[in-house]
Amino acid sequence: MADTEWIEIGRVIGDTGPKGEKGDTGIGTTIKGSYNSYADLIADHPTGSGTDAYIIDGELYYWNVDENKWRSAGSIKGNTGDKGEKGDKGDTGAKDDTGNTGKTGSTGSKGDTGAKGDTGDTGPRGDTGPAGSTGDTGATGAGLNIKGSYNTYEELINDHPTGNGGDCYLVNGSLYVWKDNAWENVGNIKGEKGDAGVKGDTGDTGQTGERGEKGDTGKAFEYSDFTPEQLANLKGKKGDAGDAGATGATGDKGDTGATGKTGPKGDTGDRGPKGDAGIGSDEEAGWKLPVDEIRTTNTLPSSVGKGYRVAIVTSSLMAIKEYNGTSWDVESLDPYSVIPLKHSGSIQMYLAKSSEPVYMGVEYGIFGKFRFMTQVAYDALDSYDEDTIYFVRS
Repeated sequence: MADTEWIEIGRVIGDTGPKGEKGDTGIGTTIKGSYNSYADLIADHPTGSGTDAYIIDGELYYWNVDENKWRSAGSIKGNTGDKGEKGDKGDTGAKDDTGNTGKTGSTGSKGDTGAKGDTGDTGPRGDTGPAGSTGDTGATGAGLNIKGSYNTYEELINDHPTGNGGDCYLVNGSLYVWKDNAWENVGNIKGEKGDAGVKGDTGDTGQTGERGEKGDTGKAFEYSDFTPEQLANLKGKKGDAGDAGATGATGDKGDTGATGKTGPKGDTGDRGPKGDAGIGSDEEAGWKLPVDEIRTTNTLPSSVGKGYRVAIVTSSLMAIKEYNGTSWDVESLDPYSVIPLKHSGSIQMYLAKSSEPVYMGVEYGIFGKFRFMTQVAYDALDSYDEDTIYFVRS
């Protein structure tokens, strides 16, 4: 016996330590067996409970309570190890010299049966045989308790430097299991993103809704409808103030005279001829004061009061006629003149044409007074009446 050598003295093990406290209830699954295919699994277990799990070709299938079906949690089979290096080729033996050919001997007697020869080379692999019947259900496997998740491995080992058998945590989609006193990554258990679903068919065109009822006729634009800003824009610029006149001397108060008798009422004088239009007036500017009606025949209305104005628009006559109390004063009307027409508390604008008057789609609410003039006449005014609306054209 050599002075120094290894001696086997058997396994050295200490006394069993005290039993630890009972751990917290796990939230993981219980691996209850394995199958060759998913079809075999659902054939034997069409339903399961919240902690049931089975292995199918390296993938973990668990019963999803929310979806009420088996779901794959991904592969829990480790990657295949690297292939070992090829061994060195042995040296080729030395070749012996070829001997001389001997004489042919006589045929000998039949010899005894020789020893069994060496096993021949393995033949090619045969076709896969039919699947065998399902084996008996294996014993209940050790459950995995997925106790939480972390973003990085460093966070896991910082909070749990050690663990208990069956403990596992998810780290960015990979499952880490406590095994052999270390956390072991058994692979990603998150499935790949599914393909985009097929776009659904275009829905049928909805039925045309029923036509709504006609709304109420809007009221005419009135003075109260103007905003302060609009009223300010209608108001012309204020003219310069005139020079103040000199104050006259106060005269002596005269005696009150006796009241004279009321004389008899004199006869009404004859109507004088119509005066010429003043400079800057409505008539000179080509504007027509609002008329009470527009007629497309030469027939005049009856039983009207003094000052009633009618616009006659026909192919043979265009004129403005005003009743003076006994007869009608006539003023010619040029084609395409603008005729303001009094209408239900407002003024509408019409265009005079030989065929018929055309409504211009313009309407103004009535308030105060109206003036119709050119831009030159408007600019020449010394002052502007705040209660008057000015219609100005170039």
